[in-house]
Amino acid sequence: MIDAATLYAREERDLYIETVKGGKFFINHPEFDIEVMAHAMAHQCRYTGHVSSFYSVAEHSVLVSKLMEHLKLGDPFEGLLHDGAEAFISDIAAPWKVLLPDYKKVEAMIEGPLRKHFNLPATLTSGCKEADWLALFLEAKQLMVSKADAWTAPPGIKDRAEEIKNLPQFQVFALEPAAARAYFLQRYKDLSNARA
Repeated sequence: MIDAATLYAREERDLYIETVKGGKFFINHPEFDIEVMAHAMAHQCRYTGHVSSFYSVAEHSVLVSKLMEHLKLGDPFEGLLHDGAEAFISDIAAPWKVLLPDYKKVEAMIEGPLRKHFNLPATLTSGCKEADWLALFLEAKQLMVSKADAWTAPPGIKDRAEEIKNLPQFQVFALEPAAARAYFLQRYKDLSNARA
């Protein structure tokens, strides 16, 4: 019996996945629907699911946007959408990405058009990267057994995360998917209105 990847490679000329609304998302000519993205991101658990409570990519994205806003690291709209490609290719733990060089190529096939569609900088800004790192350690303090004490980080990130970990605007709620979807969409609406 043939495996699915081999069958798709042989039979499909225009690869796609079906979205929650029943539409098709084509990797070679992606189109973006924020409700589809919110739904998928709200159903994906970060840290490959190895957390004390379910924690979604959608909620993580809201946290990154809030970090960017309150710490003046750049456009919070970029923070909200920085993991938007994961709505279509899933969240892969960072240590495994080192072993999957083609993952970055596939991610770029979605991320470039996504950034253009949402009028974001062509590549991830340094402020967004910093907010993403801070979120990682804020989340881990609440959701991981090790509290990320031995994890690798850029200089100063762990100390800064420790300084802000108790601020209410950076709270981790560990929302269930339906609530995480609504939380993400409300933040999207608020930031979109602020940009208009």
